[in-house]
Amino acid sequence: MIASILVISSLCAWSEVSGTYIGGALVFLYVIAIIIAPIIYTVLNLRKRMKEVRDYLKNIKSGALERLTGSDITKVLEKDEEYIRELTKFSKKQFRSILILFGLLGLAFIIYVFGLSHAVNSLVKILKHSIENPFQISFIKYIIYFTILFTIVYGVTRVLRLGFFTPAEFTSSLPYTPTRSIVVFKDALILDDIYLLKAPIQVKQVIINEKRKFIELELTDDYRKILPSQKVRIYIRNPREFWEQLLSKLVKVISS
Repeated sequence: MIASILVISSLCAWSEVSGTYIGGALVFLYVIAIIIAPIIYTVLNLRKRMKEVRDYLKNIKSGALERLTGSDITKVLEKDEEYIRELTKFSKKQFRSILILFGLLGLAFIIYVFGLSHAVNSLVKILKHSIENPFQISFIKYIIYFTILFTIVYGVTRVLRLGFFTPAEFTSSLPYTPTRSIVVFKDALILDDIYLLKAPIQVKQVIINEKRKFIELELTDDYRKILPSQKVRIYIRNPREFWEQLLSKLVKVISS
């Protein structure tokens, strides 16, 4: 990201000095790039995870011990009314966080227009006394602008856990719940045909909720770049039996 700030600052400085007046378009493209880059990263990460699954299945020497289809999972999941409330609460929280983000960005814009821009212009006037090259002066000015812009966006999104800059790195407070498929092998667990978790799967905590029919694994930080949430929730008709006969053999609980 530092490299992108340097590049966009150089282009804007060149635009200003040469009189081409494309700085506004460059700023717009920079903001778009900030939004698109995490999406591209996420797509590439998913492709990488799917390739790991394909490679594993090619080399596997024994069949699956258990295979749960989307229908199997959904039949159990639909009976958990609490999950719907959790999902609704999470969605409202995310929507509220996005509104806060745009509100803070609007506030930052107002502060920039009525205060920061004047401070930066004053600094530029001071620099003119010691730096004669107009490109260098403009470059420093835009470095300040874009560094502040990136710091605000990055800081706010991290605090609000929106995941714009941290795709697939435990950005979701809601447990990741496989709904397409769950396949158990003697040395691995495949979730939704995308995520491959090889044994021993290191977890901080295991919760077996027999009333709501699920097993919840709180993963260690080693899986930060693999899954979208630190918690994985598996809905199964007989969670205690599923844990004792299959899943417990793949999981290793790490004491904190």
